[in-house]
Amino acid sequence: MPSPVAAAESYQTAGSLHEQFYRQAQLTPDRVAVSDGAGRQLTYAELDQLSSKLAAELRLKGLDVELCGIIYMERCIEYVVAYIAILKAGGAYLPMDLSYPDSLIESVLSDAEPRAVLTKPDLLQRLPESARSLAWVFSDNWQQELNELRCDTSCVPVSIDLDALAFIVYSSGTTGKPKGIGMPHRGAVFSYHWRHVTYPYDESNGPEREACNVFFVWEMLRPLMKGQCLYVVPDDVIYDPPKLLEYMRKNCITRMLFTPSLLETVLDSEAERVQKACASLKQIWLCGEVVTTSLLERCQSLLPSTRVINLYSISECHDVAARDLTDYLKRIQRRPEERRKFCPVGWLLPGVQVVILDEALNPQPVGAAGEIYVAGPTLAKGYVKRPDLNRSKFIQAPKALGSQAGERLYRTGDWGYLLSDSSLEICGRCDSMVKIRGYSVEVQAIEVALLDSGLVNACVVLVKGGEGEDKFLVAYVVPSNGDLTKRQLRSALKRKLPFYMIPSYFVFLADLPVSAIGKLDKASLPPFDKAQESLDCSFLPQTATEKSLAAIWMATLDIKEIDIQESFFDYGGHSLLATKLLSKVNEQLGCQLSVKELFQYPTVQEMARLIDAAAARGTGTADETPEAEARTFDLKTEVANHDQPQASDLDIQLRAFWRNPHFNKSRWSRGRVLLTGATGFLGAFLLRDLLRLTETQVFCLVRETGSGDPGGLQRRLRSTLEQFLILRPKGQEDDQTKDLAAAFEARVTVIRGDLSLVKFGLSEDDYAFLSSEIDVVIHAGAYVNLIYPYTALYGPNVLGTQNVILFASAVRVKPVHYVSTDAVFPNGLADCREDADTSVHAQELADGYSQTKWVAEQLLMKARARGMPVIVYRLGNQAGDRANAAWNPQDLTLLMLQGVLRSGQAPRLNWRLEFTPVDFTSEVIVRAMAQLSLHAGKIFHLVNPQPISFDLLCDWLSVSGYTLRRVDYADWLVELRQLAEACQPIASLLRLLEELAPSGGSQYFGQLSTFDSRQLRAALPSLGLESGYPAI
Repeated sequence: MPSPVAAAESYQTAGSLHEQFYRQAQLTPDRVAVSDGAGRQLTYAELDQLSSKLAAELRLKGLDVELCGIIYMERCIEYVVAYIAILKAGGAYLPMDLSYPDSLIESVLSDAEPRAVLTKPDLLQRLPESARSLAWVFSDNWQQELNELRCDTSCVPVSIDLDALAFIVYSSGTTGKPKGIGMPHRGAVFSYHWRHVTYPYDESNGPEREACNVFFVWEMLRPLMKGQCLYVVPDDVIYDPPKLLEYMRKNCITRMLFTPSLLETVLDSEAERVQKACASLKQIWLCGEVVTTSLLERCQSLLPSTRVINLYSISECHDVAARDLTDYLKRIQRRPEERRKFCPVGWLLPGVQVVILDEALNPQPVGAAGEIYVAGPTLAKGYVKRPDLNRSKFIQAPKALGSQAGERLYRTGDWGYLLSDSSLEICGRCDSMVKIRGYSVEVQAIEVALLDSGLVNACVVLVKGGEGEDKFLVAYVVPSNGDLTKRQLRSALKRKLPFYMIPSYFVFLADLPVSAIGKLDKASLPPFDKAQESLDCSFLPQTATEKSLAAIWMATLDIKEIDIQESFFDYGGHSLLATKLLSKVNEQLGCQLSVKELFQYPTVQEMARLIDAAAARGTGTADETPEAEARTFDLKTEVANHDQPQASDLDIQLRAFWRNPHFNKSRWSRGRVLLTGATGFLGAFLLRDLLRLTETQVFCLVRETGSGDPGGLQRRLRSTLEQFLILRPKGQEDDQTKDLAAAFEARVTVIRGDLSLVKFGLSEDDYAFLSSEIDVVIHAGAYVNLIYPYTALYGPNVLGTQNVILFASAVRVKPVHYVSTDAVFPNGLADCREDADTSVHAQELADGYSQTKWVAEQLLMKARARGMPVIVYRLGNQAGDRANAAWNPQDLTLLMLQGVLRSGQAPRLNWRLEFTPVDFTSEVIVRAMAQLSLHAGKIFHLVNPQPISFDLLCDWLSVSGYTLRRVDYADWLVELRQLAEACQPIASLLRLLEELAPSGGSQYFGQLSTFDSRQLRAALPSLGLESGYPAI
């Protein structure tokens, strides 16, 4: 798009708005100036003469410079005459919408103190008595009446300068006292001049026909200043798509401005009808709302010959920036990686200044986000009789800006940033972040995800519930097809948004309501009542068991109604609620369901079938059924489904990657590390050793917990380090922990995100930043649970790894250090080698943890085969560190030892224990990270090569003074059940044992595989660990 500087320099000599119209009327007196599209029209000479006579009448009523006249009528030809007449009289026009309630009319009249009110006979009685005395009424014979006036028109048009008041626009007054915005001629003259120069009218087929209704007071004079024909779209046509399309077809409209909401409703019409109506349409201008790329693509697919321009314009500062979206679409079609969810607003108009400031009014550099402030020739004079608003919204430029933006700035309330090419990007509103149940929720991000799903054409998300109440999200959506279900929407959002950002309710609409100025009208959305929200009948409980379960689920989840085909976890259920739910279900329905069954049968409908089948067999337990067998997964198919295609530029990226160490030898020890799983046991020690052994900056991806505390994630991470005695509470530190604490504060950045979500659930900007800045990834994040099935662990373990691989190849190659598990081998094997082909064991893995970690590792192996630098660390059991013996409290080995000591009994088990100190594991990984070229592509087994027998360990405990009685495994379980009610660790151990080895200890403990670690042993000297593997 050209950006002629001439537009910024020559507008000042163009004259005021009405002076430019007057000059044009002299040049083209016989051309049609304005038409209503139904047969009524005025030529330029007629419009000039009628408006001059009316202007002279208004002068007699006292209208003058800096005073205003009100226009109170529908969009029509008379409106245009009134508009120009007020300007010619030297005054400012004030449009008063017909939808204004009486209270707002009186407020506007009181504030504006008009000298005249121009209206029609049928509207006169709606005005208060004080306004009627000021009225000039357009009767049915108004043209004849004006022509017969014997008034002196030599006094008009009044000559004024560009800083004189041109118009006043009032807000609708839906929130608080309405505000009137006083705009001078300068802003409109500047903007119109720029548009005339940059997008000139094409008269190759005669004057253009520009239709106007939306933003009427801003738009209608622009074509009249260049001799084109203005078509006034009637108010009863503009928001009726069939009528509007017929109007456009009949009158061969060539240009029109829409809001995106209005264009969306028009494009929802039958495609052939849209194309016929818009056959002559050369340009569509979009303004008033953000433009989604999906809307642009819809528009251009239907109307490929129509140019689409996006205009960023604000009432208080007129036009700010614009972008030719037709060229933008061609660009992203060539470069799909540059496609964004929202279209850019474009380049600043020459002469308009935009500065980005933070909350302390400090200027932000190019590319950094902040609030958008506007300066330059387009600013309003201010708000009418609102000194409070003027002080808060029109501010003095901070001294830090110097003279770059003048003395006065307008605070837009929009959040965005400037790009290096001087174009402007808008991220959303500064006030679009809300708190729901302690979680920070970005409402616009939900709308973006809905639109990006391709399932909806338009949407708006509202927060319901007042402060102090239980807030929830409601999404009003216009489906892209009639078969869309709420479950499909939830499923699509689950891949992109954390559970707390998924709306609780979806309301399907044929279209979204728009206001009188064409913007989305949230106040006119159907009222939402949670109690009245109903589901499709097929989703309601039908059988007695379904009804009983539904009541329990609703009470547990605290919801009013339930879809029997919706997952417990999609409703926000978690492990604690799962325990509570199963306790109620088992008690009230006489079942013996476990958490594993909840994951296998996570809906009311499926759980009811399971319970009914058990009842038919005469048992209360859930035996294996054909339905359960159908849930087994073909793990190789899972790998194929989640393997990502090679990036087109991967080869050049890899060449650049391996050249880097030649120029930056300290890259791995001083670069930037993305660490996943930092709040876990191993992750905490990895973070410790990154701070202790390297000079890296560490970015930790941490999930939101809903604490409502802005610094909560950082404190949560520090709390984890304190839990494992890596750091000490403030005031209790020694010299070593003081140094680590200082490094933690200086070198650790917590990133709120979720491994299982697309792009980790980050904003486009944050993801792009990390993609370009991170040098290496240590992927230790996973959900470790020996009981849960594949589906329960799939998100963090499989999707999380898939997302890490995508991230590692985005923008530039990043090596991945992946923490795997020895559980990718089935039980019962001996001397499993590091270079063994684990793909042959796909169907031998029985538990969800082994299965998901196997799939994740295979995805890394495929990435490695394509050249990605990958190191895999297969871990056995991780014991406490050697300095403080800080163990993972959920570790099975630790729980077993606690069970032995608390019960005073040792079960007879053929169990050989292996465990590796966690600090040894973390040191190996961090040291290997700094020596990538030596170890890239390798797999290391961190499994202790010298396990000890459980019997020997119990003998050690006895020698150490513990009294232990040897018992059978089944008798030991009986003792544990008696202890479980009073001891949480014993209860946790009992749940594990009843799942892993319910009928005998040898069932699980006697079949563990053994491992060969020769590659690790060979690498230890190069890692500075010459002492070798630590003995137990």
